[in-house]
Amino acid sequence: MCSLNGIEVFKRDAEKTKQFLLHEELIDFSHQLAKKKETLVFPLAQKLSAKQRAALKKKVSFTIVQKTFRKDHKKPKSLKQALAKILTKKQFQMLISSFDLLGNIAVIDIPSSLTKKEKQIAQALMIVHPSLSTVCKKVAIRSGTYRLQKVKIIAGKKTKIAEYKEARCVFRVNVEEVFFSPRLAGERLRIAKKIKNGETIGAFFAGVGPFPIVFAKNSRMKEAVAIELNPSAHPFLKENIKRNKVEGKITPVKGDVKKVAQKYKNSFDRIVMPMPKGGEDFLSAAFTAAKKKCIIHFYHFVDRKKGYLQAIAKIKAACKKEGISCRILDKKTVLSSSPSKLEVCIDFSIQK
Repeated sequence: MCSLNGIEVFKRDAEKTKQFLLHEELIDFSHQLAKKKETLVFPLAQKLSAKQRAALKKKVSFTIVQKTFRKDHKKPKSLKQALAKILTKKQFQMLISSFDLLGNIAVIDIPSSLTKKEKQIAQALMIVHPSLSTVCKKVAIRSGTYRLQKVKIIAGKKTKIAEYKEARCVFRVNVEEVFFSPRLAGERLRIAKKIKNGETIGAFFAGVGPFPIVFAKNSRMKEAVAIELNPSAHPFLKENIKRNKVEGKITPVKGDVKKVAQKYKNSFDRIVMPMPKGGEDFLSAAFTAAKKKCIIHFYHFVDRKKGYLQAIAKIKAACKKEGISCRILDKKTVLSSSPSKLEVCIDFSIQK
């Protein structure tokens, strides 16, 4: 219980008052709203200025009172719930509530219309997820050869190094300098369950190692070669291999997949290609490194209306060019990347 200044209004004027107080950032959210028979009392975080009093007076009839308020100990269950008292109805409609959670770091998308509220949004997210130490916002879309995304820290510790756990594995990753998607966790386990005893895996575009490391810890594979070109990702790849104690099972290779594939001709029973944009340009390299009856997991962005047909057409065209036959084994929608685009995975086998 705590004695604070409050604004008392008739219940019919509660919504107008709430919207005004939200806009002026005057509500004390650590205390509960007080209810009376015909009125409500909003706890105030600070006194109203003369200008604010005059503006509110034009909207509703109110009284400034001194009242004892109860502490609000209820922990919100979602970001939307946490922001219900902070954002106006209009602002709430603009909110993008989805976000990427990488262990101790969250990466969120803040529309330009909510820039002034970004710190409050970030703080609300940290209340919902107490394990978070840092919240970053996206400041640019993924771009470049390494599919990197510029981010800005808006709450918590000044670090971009995430500590992330998945499928009995632990990873360290710089959220700005390397590509990493926690949303592919289900895919990594899905493929791990398909790997047969003694298989040798080609992990193309390995990043910091999520695919080969999850395979090593959750399958009976013999070994994997993890190929990554990004010079910033390669040190994390080597560190994560050591942290997960799979040094004997995974060989990290820094280099271009097209060049490295030449050194591993006819080596792999299975190849994973988690690069949905431009991955078709590396199918020839995959065929070079594949054994006679290799299984390939090919990721690709497709038009939502055309679906799997686009990805399958790319596969068949590449096989025809190389004089290789193929058989489609499975088709999966992985992610909805935009209103018009999907990321899909096509599992197919080849016969050289």
